[in-house]
Amino acid sequence: ILWALTVLTSLILSGFFIAPIVQKFSDSPTYTTVANTNYPIWHLDFPAISICPNIRIDSKRLKEVLRNEPWSKLDKYSLDQVLPKVLKKYLFLPGMDSNFEDVEADMKSFVDQYHQYIPQLLRSSIYSCQSLFQNCKWQGIATLCSDLFEMRKTDLGYCCSFNTVRQAEQFDFQDDEGFSFHNYYGEDYFELVDYTLENMYDNDENIYANDEDPTKRKRRSTPEVSKPKVTRLRRTNSAGTSLGLSFSIVIPERSTDDYTIAAFDGFKVQIHSPYDFPEVEGRGLAVATNQIAFISVSASITRSTENVKAMNRDRRNCFLSDEELDDYYIADGVQFNTFDNYTQKSCLLECQAHLIFKECQCIPHYFPSFSKALGQNTTCNHTGLDCLINHQHLLNALKPDDEEHSHQLMEGAKCNCPQQCDETVYMTEFSQVPKSSSVSSKEAGFGNTSDVYVYFKQFGVIEFSRDQLFSLADLIGALGGIMGLFVGFSVLSGVELIYWFTLRLFNNH
Repeated sequence: ILWALTVLTSLILSGFFIAPIVQKFSDSPTYTTVANTNYPIWHLDFPAISICPNIRIDSKRLKEVLRNEPWSKLDKYSLDQVLPKVLKKYLFLPGMDSNFEDVEADMKSFVDQYHQYIPQLLRSSIYSCQSLFQNCKWQGIATLCSDLFEMRKTDLGYCCSFNTVRQAEQFDFQDDEGFSFHNYYGEDYFELVDYTLENMYDNDENIYANDEDPTKRKRRSTPEVSKPKVTRLRRTNSAGTSLGLSFSIVIPERSTDDYTIAAFDGFKVQIHSPYDFPEVEGRGLAVATNQIAFISVSASITRSTENVKAMNRDRRNCFLSDEELDDYYIADGVQFNTFDNYTQKSCLLECQAHLIFKECQCIPHYFPSFSKALGQNTTCNHTGLDCLINHQHLLNALKPDDEEHSHQLMEGAKCNCPQQCDETVYMTEFSQVPKSSSVSSKEAGFGNTSDVYVYFKQFGVIEFSRDQLFSLADLIGALGGIMGLFVGFSVLSGVELIYWFTLRLFNNH
């Protein structure tokens, strides 16, 4: 009896110590530690910078565009009264809190008739990057601003971005002949040719030859496009105020036609990953007129080991950038199949686009164009715009997996988008001071300007390593050690037990 109690006690104690190890193997298959506190900045991309002036429309460019069809056929009332109100509704769409149903009937009729053309009208009448930027320097060397800043889509429409990959370049679409449709998605067709206002229209014809099928759109009087333009990301091996990116931005002055999206004169700037869709309205920093702004950047990098990458996708709870996700659903009935490589941001963007399209049969004009993925035209008539306003929670919030606390939160999009196994996160510190009146550029005839300096704070950043906590060999070793300690168990004793309770029972010789 004493021996039986001793064996039973040993088994219970071994089970007591084995249980947490098995649970940790099951619930926490990976762990993250600091691998390097001085990872060189020249091994990572310089952060992307997206800038949107608060005054969104250049009145002079707008007047030029309105001379072309279909706008040239508008009557004076529609041109002077209805169109400005409609444009303001579109510009304020990301933060609009009043229903589009509340507007006048003539505005609804106008939107329903011209909704296919309004997004392009906004694109054509914004301030060009060439007119906004001056005194640009990269790594302390004077550089043409036009070589640094290009138009990109953001949550405020088209804005100027530095070191930002087009969402179109990340789309994964090809026709039967292998031609990529990248140039039809995200940033418009003009981004791939020599864009000027003068050659955008030809003989007063509409710029699109086919408004229903975006893959058949043709540009009038423009050079042929052989290949989509590919963004080459910049890196730096310098840190400090004067050795990053610096520039002056001209702040447009308010006019009688006030297309201003904020209550202050200035602009918003966002520092983000080069691969992320810019969210300037939601995450940008505000810089006022006649200021000198300093934005120091630090970063953290997470790298996953080969052991983690070899794990099952569900066990590691993170996705590789080149993961095959044809069988993965990011929302009910929605597969991740639009982007070529996985990032959490691109997953959320595709998920939100599908969910908002399911509710409204259109998506916001500032989204990358998902018309190919959705198989339909995605521009909004007035009913669609009203639906977008009523469903902004799908664009601004995520529904948590924890239903216990969801009653305290607003409704959000239900998206299954795990983190990336390898990722770079940029952090910023921001300060701004007023310019001295003695160096005011307005007196020199340049208008109101603000100066911005974006730079790495230090030569090194923090590198994290994500590794496998317990491999199968580690688990077997831990279990064997505990069993050996408490009950003297080994492979040989296991074989001996099998022998005594099988062969030995039937053979006494």
